[in-house]
Amino acid sequence: MFMKKTAFILAGLILALSVTSCSGTESTDSGNAVGNGVQAETQESDALEETAAPEEAEPTRESISDDLPERNYDGYDFCIVTRGRDDFIKDIGADLELTGDVVNDAYYNRNIAVMDRFNINITGEYVDQNNVAVHTAVEATVMAGDDAYGMAVNQCTNMAAVGPSGLYLDWYTQLPYVNLKKPWYIGNAADVLSVHGHAYAMAGEWNMDIMRFTSAFFYNRNIATDYDLENIYTVVNEGRWTLDYLMTLADTVYEDLNADGKKDFSDRLAVAGDPYDHAIFYQYAFDIPIARQDTDGFPTIVLDQEKAHDSVVKLNTMYWDSIGGKTQDWGSGAETWFAGNLLCLTGTISDAAGFGNIEFDYAIIPYPKYNEEQEAYYSSSAGAHGLETIPISVADREKCP
Repeated sequence: MFMKKTAFILAGLILALSVTSCSGTESTDSGNAVGNGVQAETQESDALEETAAPEEAEPTRESISDDLPERNYDGYDFCIVTRGRDDFIKDIGADLELTGDVVNDAYYNRNIAVMDRFNINITGEYVDQNNVAVHTAVEATVMAGDDAYGMAVNQCTNMAAVGPSGLYLDWYTQLPYVNLKKPWYIGNAADVLSVHGHAYAMAGEWNMDIMRFTSAFFYNRNIATDYDLENIYTVVNEGRWTLDYLMTLADTVYEDLNADGKKDFSDRLAVAGDPYDHAIFYQYAFDIPIARQDTDGFPTIVLDQEKAHDSVVKLNTMYWDSIGGKTQDWGSGAETWFAGNLLCLTGTISDAAGFGNIEFDYAIIPYPKYNEEQEAYYSSSAGAHGLETIPISVADREKCP
C-alpha cells in the first residue's frame, strides 16, 4: 500500500537526521546548562575497597532500531510540499550538495541515507509563505484525486483547519510503520498533538525549524563580570534560574550611557526582547498550560489564573518599572545586544547564527522557571514552524505488501 510506503519513507527520514546530526555523547562540563536544571554529579572516595562493576552504557541513538524492513521502491519520487522560504526549502534538502558546512551536509547526508536505502528520490514543491498555502495546495490535489504529495509540512498555527479537515491520515491508525514511542519524535509531541487517540500532524527531529525557533535567553558574560554576578551556568544547573532571579538582575544592571536621563535602548540594560513571540515563551517556561488531556484524551481547560496573573504582573514590572528592563516592539533589544550593552536578550536558537561577529562572550540558556519549586526548565517553539501531515490522496497501495 502506498500509505504504508509513505509511513515507511517518513520513518526513515525522521530517523536519518537524528543519526547524521547527533554524536550520541553528552558533556558533563559544569559550564554546560542542561534542560532540566540537573548538573552531572560525581562522587569521590579516598579509598575504595573494591572496584564497582561498570554501569551498563546508555544506548546510542544509532543503536536504536527503526524496525523497518528492507524495501526497493525503484526510484519512486517522494515529493514534500512546504512553504517557499529559503530555510524551509533547505529543510527539505532536495537540491543540496555537499559544501563542508556542518548543517548543510547533515541535511544532505540524511536524504542520501534514505534515498540509497530505499531507492527513492526526495523532491520538493514550494508554495507561498503564508500559513494556509500548504493546506490549500493539499486540498486541491485531494479534490482532484492526485497523489502528488507524499508529505505536506503545514504551519503549526493552521492546525485548527488541518486537523478536522479530513484531508490527512491518522498517525496512530493509518501509518503502520510509524512508532511514536521512538526517541526521534520530539519531546511530548505525540501527546500534545493527539485528541482521543488520534493525531493528524506530528513533529520529529526531522523538523529542524522547531529546533531553530526554540526559545532561548542570550546572556552577556562580559557584563556579568563587570557587575560581579555569579556564574549563570551554575545558577541554571542548580535550578535557581527563576523569574524572581531575573527580576533581581533587572534591578541591578543599568547605566544611562547617553546621559539623557531616560531609559532607552542606547543605554546599558539588563533584559530586553520583543513583547510578542518572546513574551509568549514565558507562559510555557513557567508551566502555565491552557489545556491538558483528560483521561479520555480530550483537551480540558486547566489554566491556573492566579499563577498567570502573578506572572503577567511581574513581567510588566520587570520590563516597565525596573531600572534595567525594557521592551517596545519587534526586534526590541537587538541593537543594544550587538553593541555589547545588554545582559539578557530573549530570542530563539536561530538568532545565534547572526552572532558570529560580536566581540563579547555570551551564554545560551533556557528561559527561567517560574520558581525554584518548578521541576524543570521548559522551552517552546515559535509559531512559524511546520508539522508533518500525510494527505489522504496517497495511492499505489499495490506496491507494498
